[in-house]
Amino acid sequence: MATGWPALPKFCLFDSQPFVDPDPYGQFTYQGRLDALRGIADLLCKPLARLAEDDLAFVNALVDRTLDKTIIKQEVTARLSGKRPATKEESN
Repeated sequence: MATGWPALPKFCLFDSQPFVDPDPYGQFTYQGRLDALRGIADLLCKPLARLAEDDLAFVNALVDRTLDKTIIKQEVTARLSGKRPATKEESN
């Protein structure tokens, strides 16, 4: 059966190698924006809806800028770690 196509050589013209994902288990970056927001809520131990308006804007801008877990953790803890309100037991 002649198709009009030349016969392909037995060797490949281009070297190929399999794709190796540098983060196959999601250890370095979040998979998406929602995963990052869930991770920040877990880090803060409270829902993001309870944040002040300016803090929520900071979190949204941060997630829009990067999904890197270490950067997000550093910046969130630097900005929001001291803003936790005291409970009744802590203030007594």
